[in-house]
Amino acid sequence: MPARDEDHRLLADFRATGSQAAFAQLVARHLDLVYSVARRRVGDAHLAEDVTQAVFLTLARKAASIGSEVVISGWLFNTARLVANNAMRARQRQQNRESSARSLATTTTSSGGGG
Repeated sequence: MPARDEDHRLLADFRATGSQAAFAQLVARHLDLVYSVARRRVGDAHLAEDVTQAVFLTLARKAASIGSEVVISGWLFNTARLVANNAMRARQRQQNRESSARSLATTTTSSGGGG
């Protein structure tokens, strides 16, 4: 059975019965692809693991809306890129907030204010 057909069979089984075994097979088949896309995008192994987990959670949530014309490996690739980009933006926002908080704390402390 071609890989595309096998992916759709596994996804259909997961949709119909909630088969954890079918979903686990999908994850096993595509884990390396999703992780490698995430790792290249974010440049950090731990963040790439978080992105990978988020991608497969998204697959589980959206399984019912993925049609038979969709190439699941392509869907996972694109979803990994989008989730990785969102993770990088979130990390940048957090770093900016932390930097602003440090600057504010330094300014407050050096000016004798704060209380």
